[in-house]
Formats: sequence, structure tokens, C-alpha cells
Amino acid sequence: MARLIQVLDLDEETSVKFFARRKEYREKVQSLMLNRKNLIEEVEELLKKENDVNANSFKQKFNELIDLDEKIVNEKNEFYKSLFNILTPKQVLKLITFDEKFRREIRETIFNKLRNNKK
Repeated sequence: MARLIQVLDLDEETSVKFFARRKEYREKVQSLMLNRKNLIEEVEELLKKENDVNANSFKQKFNELIDLDEKIVNEKNEFYKSLFNILTPKQVLKLITFDEKFRREIRETIFNKLRNNKK
């Protein structure tokens, strides 16, 4: 959090507004991701009994999954767009690049840890 405040060069007032908005966004996305996880579990169960299921059930689950994925992407896009009344365009772009670098670092750390544990 402190690193993000530094990267975006946020003052206290802007920081409070930004983190409140970010918390709201994260809660929405977490809820959608939980729904997606549950749906994937339903799909896995459906696939186990594939001979007893008609094609429409597969199509329905596919459509539900695509709809959830669209909602997740839309939430992300709306979040970034909503920041323009709090942050400058440059700060929004800094946030996007910060988020991407942070995710990449996490993935690499996990991958390296898993790779080192296999040795």
C-alpha cells in the first residue's frame, strides 16, 4: 500500500478516496471470482457425468462462464474509468502498469518457489 501511494504520489485526501474506491472494486471482483470458482466446480461435476447430460446443459454453463468473465472485465474497466475523477490520467496509467508488474512479480515468485521445491 505504501509503495502504491509512493508510485502514484498520492496526498492524504486523494489516498483515502482512492483506497475506498479500490476496496469497493476488489470486493465486487472477489464476489464475481467466487461465483466463477463455484461455476467451474459445477462444470467439473457436469463433465464427470457427460453421458447423462444433454448438450444444452454444456452450452448453458459455457454461456454462464462467458457472462461472468465479461462481468469481471467490465468491473475492471469501470474501476479504472471511475478513477479519472480522483487521479490524473498519468496516475491511472501508473496504476495499471503497477498492477501488471505486481501480478507478474507474484506469478514469478510462486513459479520460482514451486520450481525450487521440485529440486
